[in-house]
Amino acid sequence: MNGFYDIHCHILPHIDDGAEDKRQMLGMMKIAYQEGIRHIIATPHYHPRRGEADAGVIQPAFEKAEKTAKEHVPDLKLYMGNEIYFRQDAKELLKNKTILTLADSDYVLVEFSTAADKIQIKSAVSQLQMAGFMPVIAHVERFEALTGEFAFVKELAAGGVYFQANTSSITGDSGGLAKRFKFF
Repeated sequence: MNGFYDIHCHILPHIDDGAEDKRQMLGMMKIAYQEGIRHIIATPHYHPRRGEADAGVIQPAFEKAEKTAKEHVPDLKLYMGNEIYFRQDAKELLKNKTILTLADSDYVLVEFSTAADKIQIKSAVSQLQMAGFMPVIAHVERFEALTGEFAFVKELAAGGVYFQANTSSITGDSGGLAKRFKFF
């Protein structure tokens, strides 16, 4: 395993709130490579308000991105995935591959409403795990039910849940809830 993995990246142009065009996507690739990242999982939103990029939408954009990477940053490997806003039919959509796991693995990048409570998060995690998936909670620092609730975070982690945090939250460049979240 050489280099870092970016498991949450909105790099595919014209799909969601990430790269606006091919030029910006290539710039993102080059910056990632300079920072030691050698593997990027493109994770467009599957979210009712941010766009529902399913596998059929992602595939053509991904193929173009992969071609660009091979031409300009040949050591950078791209993979497909989704950032999934949890909903009750998520496990079925994952099982039939309408929405994507991280790099065709059992790991699922999932987000919730920032106001989701512990019961909702625990229920969603359980549903995904019972369906054979391994949840990775995106933007862990954004959720009120997790902020300052290290015992609950530890409980989820002990149950097999993984967490993704934004770099800006770890470095202290984000505000609000992120500043109060204790990573260490």
